[in-house]
Amino acid sequence: MKFKEFNKYLAIAIVILLGIVFFYNLLPYLNAFFGAMILFFLFFPLYSLFTNKLKLSKGISAIIVIVITLLIIIVPLIFIVNSAATEINYITTHSDEILSKINIIDSKYPTLHIKETINKNLPAIVSFGGNLLMKQINSIAKILIVLFIMYCTLYYLFIAHKKIEQKIKDFLPFNKKNTITLVNSFRRVTMTVLISTGLISLIQGILLGLVFFLFGIKGAILWGIVAFIVSLLPVVGLPLIYVPFSIIYLVNQNYYVGFGVLILGIVVSLSDYLLRPLLQKRMGDIHPLISIIGVVIGISAFGFIGLIIGPLLITYLLLTYKMFMEEYIKKQKVSNHETK
Repeated sequence: MKFKEFNKYLAIAIVILLGIVFFYNLLPYLNAFFGAMILFFLFFPLYSLFTNKLKLSKGISAIIVIVITLLIIIVPLIFIVNSAATEINYITTHSDEILSKINIIDSKYPTLHIKETINKNLPAIVSFGGNLLMKQINSIAKILIVLFIMYCTLYYLFIAHKKIEQKIKDFLPFNKKNTITLVNSFRRVTMTVLISTGLISLIQGILLGLVFFLFGIKGAILWGIVAFIVSLLPVVGLPLIYVPFSIIYLVNQNYYVGFGVLILGIVVSLSDYLLRPLLQKRMGDIHPLISIIGVVIGISAFGFIGLIIGPLLITYLLLTYKMFMEEYIKKQKVSNHETK
C-alpha cells in the first residue's frame, strides 16, 4: 500500500472516529435539534412574512419569531403551573374536609376499603411525588441547555435555510432530479406530521372542552384551550386535565359527573390512535402502520417529542431506501440486462 493511500484511509478513520465521538456526546441533546426543526417548519411562514412582506432583516425577523415561540410556550406553562399550585393549595387547606368526605364514603361502602387503601399507599404516593419533584429540579439545568441549543439552531435555520438545504442536497448521494424529489418528499411528510398533530390536539381540546361544558364544569372553554396544549404530551397529556377533576367530583360524591368525565376523557384520549393514522394517510399518504409504529418507537426513544419524530424518521428511512433502489439497484439491473 502506497504511503499516500495509507494517509487517505487514516484520514477517513480519524473523521469517522471524531464523528462517532461527536454524535455520541450529542445524543442527550438530540431533542433540541429536532425541536428546532419542528419550530422552523411551523413558523417559517411567519418568518417569510417578516422578511418578504415587511422587509425586515433576516436576523431581526428570526429574533421576533423566536420571542413569539417563547411566549407561546412559556405563557401556557405558567398557567398550568399556577392551576396546579391552586389545586395543591386547595387540597392542603381543605384536608380535613376531604378526609371527612372520604370517611363518609368508606362508611357507606365498607367492602371497598377506601380509607385503608389510601392510608396504605399515601406514603408511597408522597415519596413518589417528592422524588419526581427533585428529579424535575435537577433536570432544570439540562432543560435550559436544551432550550439554548434549540433556539440557537432555530436562529441559524431561519437565517441560513437556503444554504443548509443546498448542503443537504450536496450531501445526498443521488442525482439532481432524485435529490430534489427526496427533499420535496421530506418537506411534504414533515408538514403532514406537524399539521396532523396540531389538528388532533385541537380536536381533543374541543372535545374535552365540550365534555366539561356538558357536565357544567366552570371554565370549560379555558380548560379546553389547556387540553389543546397538553394533548401534545402523549399518554399523560389529557389525563393531567380530566383525572384530577374526576377525583374531585368522586370525593364530593358526585358520581355522575366524576365517572362521566373520567370515561369520556379516556375516550377522547384514545381518539388519538384512530385520528392520527387516518389524517396522515389522507393528508400525506403515510401508511397507518408507519404512524402507529413511529409513535411507539418515537416515544420510547425521544419522549413526548417522539410523537412527531418517530413517524418522521421511519418515513425518511423508507423514502431514502426507495430512492436508493430506483437510482442504483434498478438502474444496475437495467444496465446488466442491456449488456446481455
